[in-house]
Formats: sequence, C-alpha cells, structure tokens
Amino acid sequence: MVENIYDLLKMEHERVKKLFKKTIDQRSATTFANIEKELCLHMSNEEKYLYPPLEDADKLTLLEGYEEHNIAKRLVKEIKNEEEASDLWLVKIKVLKEIIEHHIKEEERDIFNIAIQTLSNNEEEKILSQFKEENAKMGI
Repeated sequence: MVENIYDLLKMEHERVKKLFKKTIDQRSATTFANIEKELCLHMSNEEKYLYPPLEDADKLTLLEGYEEHNIAKRLVKEIKNEEEASDLWLVKIKVLKEIIEHHIKEEERDIFNIAIQTLSNNEEEKILSQFKEENAKMGI
C-alpha cells in the first residue's frame, strides 16, 4: 500500500525495472511502449512536483537528476526510431536500463534524503496527491 510519496516512487521504480527485464528478455516493442509511457510520466511528475521545491536545498543534486532525465528522454526517442527488436534497439534499451537504474539508486539515496529534510508532511501529501492525479489521467 502506498503510504507516502516515497513509497509511490519506489513502487514506480520497481515497476519500470520489471518492464525493462521483460522488454529485454522478450525483445518486446509492446512492453517498451509501456516503459516509455510510465517512465516519461514518472519523470514529468518528478520535474513538475518533486524537484522544484527541493532546488534551493541542493541545486547540484537536482540539476544532476534533471540531466539524467534529459539523457533518458533522448535515448527513448532514439529507441523509437530504431527497427523494433533489432540488435541496436535492444542494446539501446539495455543502456537506457543502466542509466535509469543508476538514476534510481541516486534518487532513492540522495534526493529522498533531501526531500525528507526539506518537505513538510503537508507538502509530501500534496506531491503524492499530484502524482496520483497525473497517473490516473494516464491510466496508471
């Protein structure tokens, strides 16, 4: 059960990791489409709701998070332009997976700590509500 924004983020991280595994194991373009949908929504939600109130607390860490998102978005576009299930398509998905796993590790360690120290309970609840609302709009 999702009790707070950190639980929701961890749940979303785990779901994306599983989708990567399935996509790579099956060379599934359909599963990659799910990764694209969920990952892009997740990053958008973080950029709109989670990261902005934390920027004053640790600008460099947040800039790194934004930049990792930008790299991931560019790679998603490249993957979409590759022939589905080709070797290069698969390799690019593996690279994207590595980037996202690195980002998740740093986010759960560094950005969560910044958020816990910076956000009030009310702010955390508001961000959770905003994430849930955006996810519901996209059927997630």
